[in-house]
Amino acid sequence: TLSAKLRSLDRVFSTHRLLSAHRVLGLSAVVLASLHPLLVFAPKAREIAAFRLEIWPALLGTVLLIGLWSGVCTGLWRGFLNLPYQIWYRFHRLGMFSLVVLYALHVMNVTDDLKRGWPLYALLTALALYVALFIWVKGIKPRRLKSRGYTVAKVTGVGKDTHAVELSPRDGSVFRYAPGQFAFVTFQSKALPRERHPWTIASTPTKPDSLIFTIKSSGDFTALIGELEPGDTATIDGPYGLFSYLAHVPNSTRELIMIAGGVGITPMLSMLRYMSDRGDTRKVTLVWSNKTEADILHRDELESIEGKLEGLTVHHVLTRQKDYTGPSGRLDKNMLSDLLSACSQEACVFVCGPPPMMDTVCKALKQIGFSSRRIHTERFSI
Repeated sequence: TLSAKLRSLDRVFSTHRLLSAHRVLGLSAVVLASLHPLLVFAPKAREIAAFRLEIWPALLGTVLLIGLWSGVCTGLWRGFLNLPYQIWYRFHRLGMFSLVVLYALHVMNVTDDLKRGWPLYALLTALALYVALFIWVKGIKPRRLKSRGYTVAKVTGVGKDTHAVELSPRDGSVFRYAPGQFAFVTFQSKALPRERHPWTIASTPTKPDSLIFTIKSSGDFTALIGELEPGDTATIDGPYGLFSYLAHVPNSTRELIMIAGGVGITPMLSMLRYMSDRGDTRKVTLVWSNKTEADILHRDELESIEGKLEGLTVHHVLTRQKDYTGPSGRLDKNMLSDLLSACSQEACVFVCGPPPMMDTVCKALKQIGFSSRRIHTERFSI
């Protein structure tokens, strides 16, 4: 279901919460599956250890457990193993499909109980649903996305090691989205490997002729973004996410607080662009942390938006520029208490940036007195 990227589930739970639940449920399922042979086959341990062919269904179960634990361990310790996500993802997807097939063979042959009646029907129904989702993910959905493809209109440098990629739809208009949402983008270009990556839609829904993604060089793939050329094509799977003030306070004048770290500004920038075009008058406080002034993206545009939105206050915080006269240092409890002293604790708070920064900020906000239910985050680490 997660691979299918079903937007109906995303609208309720959001993709990053579904991914978190997937990790927890996957690990729990493997632990329970490991207890199963200990409880059921313990009396037959010697027979299984003898590797007799007539007990091949039980031996197949052993192979299943090895495969499941391999999937769990490589997923949990992918960073430690220095395993690139795209390579891990391909093996994970292929491996899980193979394990589902082996699981079906195992349960249908290890006992006669699943060869008839409702247990058999339940198993066949579950397998049919899995196969249907697999066909949707690998066959139908990619063709639909390709038929509604996009073309690179221009690539512009907007800051240190950062580019804005503007994509125009081939059919004339982009899909409907809320400011702050994200999409999975796959470029078809000679300059880049064909990989799918999630990026925030930095443009505003008020300009439906194109989509803009602001992408910072942070790895081997994103380092090549600047080599994209006008005319290159892309498929876009989206929109996803609930990280938008329209999802939480759509028809309200409630105060907003936006706290960004680095390129985590992109969903906030989309929301501010939208609010500027709509003439929103509510009070908005933006706290944006960067290393140096050179890392501040779209600075001129942000100053223009600040001039249009009478309720907007922008605080630039720098962490590595010694000659900076404004707020400097990490966004801890003391700094946030000072910067947000004029803000209501009833405000709706949005936080996006590197995971360690987000953890620190969310903890500090709660210590200051902001309720966790008013704090909304967006995480892209997968």
